[in-house]
Amino acid sequence: MNNVKDIPLIQSICIVVPTYNRASILSKSLKKYLEIDHIKEATILVIDNNSSDHTAQTVHDFREYSNLNVVYYFEAQQGLSFAKNKAIELCTQDYMLFLDDDCYPQKDILVHCAHHISASRKAIFGKINRWAEMVPAWNLNEFFIHNHPSDIAVDLKSCLY
Repeated sequence: MNNVKDIPLIQSICIVVPTYNRASILSKSLKKYLEIDHIKEATILVIDNNSSDHTAQTVHDFREYSNLNVVYYFEAQQGLSFAKNKAIELCTQDYMLFLDDDCYPQKDILVHCAHHISASRKAIFGKINRWAEMVPAWNLNEFFIHNHPSDIAVDLKSCLY
């Protein structure tokens, strides 16, 4: 699935990126977004969760450089839940794809999302291998031994007891 019929589904996806004081990491991640297939069809919503660094300027510069549909919002209430709830409030698309500010998405991520949308999935869960660059010191390697990457798509109805 990688053709013109994917476009309406991809246009219905909002990539949400909550971030807090990680402008340099965010900058690297956003540059990787330029490699994503059909990225110009999607919306990228960056929720700045009360950063005191140059996150706003980083997003502004990326938006100018890339000409992608990037929306920036400053959420003054500290906490990831506030950032995610604000994203849900602001999102005008039918589907949301939450990505971390240090995520390097695979180039076909939107095509895969469109495939799962067309398969009427209610939710898609997955893990990624983190890139080794700039991993925080508190993030021990043992964490990744027990947190293996997966490509699991789950229909929420099948998870209910």
